[in-house]
Amino acid sequence: VAARLLEIAGQVKKMRRYNNDFESSVLNDKTAYVMTDMCKLARRAVKKWRSTAEKKGIDLTVRIPDSGPSLLLDKKNVATALTNILRATSSFLKEGDKVLVECSETEDRVLVCVADNGTGLPGDTISRLFMPFGDADPESDDMRALSVAGDVLQKHSAEIMIKSSYSWKTILVLSFPMAASRDRRTTKADRRRR
Repeated sequence: VAARLLEIAGQVKKMRRYNNDFESSVLNDKTAYVMTDMCKLARRAVKKWRSTAEKKGIDLTVRIPDSGPSLLLDKKNVATALTNILRATSSFLKEGDKVLVECSETEDRVLVCVADNGTGLPGDTISRLFMPFGDADPESDDMRALSVAGDVLQKHSAEIMIKSSYSWKTILVLSFPMAASRDRRTTKADRRRR
């Protein structure tokens, strides 16, 4: 029992080291919330990932309006999260597979959808997607990237839904609440009136 506890303690130390190394290399240390057009941010993430998709022979369809609602976001970290999701998605795809990236809005949410028609994610992978970093597989860059993405999205009150349809094997829907992300900054004149 004592030997097993020492082994577990060593694994926990290793996970913490992976966590610190990975998060510091991926995320920006300084959180800077600014009003950000979510559609433009999604377009930039797709643009950054497009060359990877082309190299793998992935058929990419992008349905993102030129502009959309602005949300109060940590722009750099949300962009990193979106890029991580796209990168991890492509690791499960092969040449000829299709990916659809859409950005839309409802009355109270901005939705970013990433769908693919590949082989789908294995059940054990789906159950571990976006889990806290300490629970992710330290040997898998994609799982760590998705864990970091999940952490960033959680800090922005975003919901992550995973589903499938007849046409799309895996559909990831990132749902950002507009009310929680509205610009809450006020001018000095507004603060004085209270």
